[in-house]
Amino acid sequence: MQSENRPIIEVRNVSKYFDDKTALDDVSLSIRKGEFVTILGPSGCGKTTLLRLIAGFQTASEGMILINGREMTRTPPHKRPVNTVFQKYALFPHLNVYDNIAFGLKLKKMPKAEIMRKVQAALKMVGMTDYEYRDVNSLSGGQQQRVAIARAIVNEPEVLLLDEPLAALDLKMRKDMQMELKEMHKRLGITFVYVTHDQEEALTLSDTIVVMSEGRIQQIGTPTDIYNEPVNSFVADFIGESNILNGTMVKDRLVSFCGRDFECVDEGFGENVPVDVVVRPEDLYIFPVSEKAKAQLRGVVQSCIFKGVHYEMAVLCDGYEFMVQDYHAFGAGMEVGLRVKPFDIHIMKKERVCNVFEGRMIDGTHVEFLGYEFECAPVNMEDSSKDWSHVTVEVDFDKIDLLDDAEDGMLTGEVKFILYKGNHYHLTVLSDWDENVFVDTDDVWDDGDRVGIAIRPEDIRVKVKAAESHE
Repeated sequence: MQSENRPIIEVRNVSKYFDDKTALDDVSLSIRKGEFVTILGPSGCGKTTLLRLIAGFQTASEGMILINGREMTRTPPHKRPVNTVFQKYALFPHLNVYDNIAFGLKLKKMPKAEIMRKVQAALKMVGMTDYEYRDVNSLSGGQQQRVAIARAIVNEPEVLLLDEPLAALDLKMRKDMQMELKEMHKRLGITFVYVTHDQEEALTLSDTIVVMSEGRIQQIGTPTDIYNEPVNSFVADFIGESNILNGTMVKDRLVSFCGRDFECVDEGFGENVPVDVVVRPEDLYIFPVSEKAKAQLRGVVQSCIFKGVHYEMAVLCDGYEFMVQDYHAFGAGMEVGLRVKPFDIHIMKKERVCNVFEGRMIDGTHVEFLGYEFECAPVNMEDSSKDWSHVTVEVDFDKIDLLDDAEDGMLTGEVKFILYKGNHYHLTVLSDWDENVFVDTDDVWDDGDRVGIAIRPEDIRVKVKAAESHE
């Protein structure tokens, strides 16, 4: 019984470095036999690196990888019980469909009759019977993808790794192949580990979703859990559409945002604690203000766009913009009321309430952090019981200025993540010192913008601990 409960894949505290860049940072993951697991995240988050480490195409810098209980961190790909389907299919152009699928079996010197039986079974599995002697270059993208999958499953791997396999297909073909992959997974009964940046694809296909950002796992859960109970603002923003706002947990089951108190179902956050509030657009009820239903919020529709199944409206309520999705259209300029039920308000702990940096005092009016010497408000350094070489520096999000001309700033950085919070933007800026700086701003920036970073002396708070005793 113990072996049945053991995960088929275990990733234990794995990190991967490329020179001075950290692609994966202490990642741990457990995958059960027969599961369909999707690793989801934006470009550069580390998802493909993680898949390549499981496949054996790259080697972990730290940590270990086990497959079926056996340590395989440095085992080459051909000795692992896995097969990989790549985004670009990697079919052999000089071989026909049959020979592409049979290639691995021929390398194993399997009898011809056995190869034929296995290839025909694989072709039937992917709906490509009677295509065995076709030139692969004459096939459509969807057909080539099926051949690539057949070539992988013909080896009867215990794990099938799929690296954005549908990315090259058009939208309709992607939808069709998603359904086929889901059915194929059921028929084969083997473990699928699937990499994608497409949130809808992940929600459609997966038993379990692993959300990644900046080389770290943010959340692991079922599609329902990930969508309805995001653990932080990155997951809430990345999975589907969300209204994410700053709020205050007044007490259990009562939260304040947009200047009003709302009943909710969350408990255990404490009293008068800053939180992030998430309300999905489809969970907001919208109606004309003339209706008797009591509105919690009143506003004016800014825009109304037909999305095929529903209308998507931007509604401005006392300076806060809400996205609302409804089957009924409310045109721009209409006055409307909004309501949200308590169980449709999701509360998240704030990951941070201000910027916190490690630094050191240079003198009474200068502190070094982020690789730069900043002027700060005067600090009395006469107390020798304090360790002035190791201080904590705090700066509020809205006290950091971003400049169009990067060279005008005290230091420079690149905008990496943009989160709209109803009445302002919350940005993550990666400084050239390789530390994140978090900024609240009304200005509109684009992902990837190079910016200057400026901080005024009076906005820098220096905190220092007592020096440790070395007796």
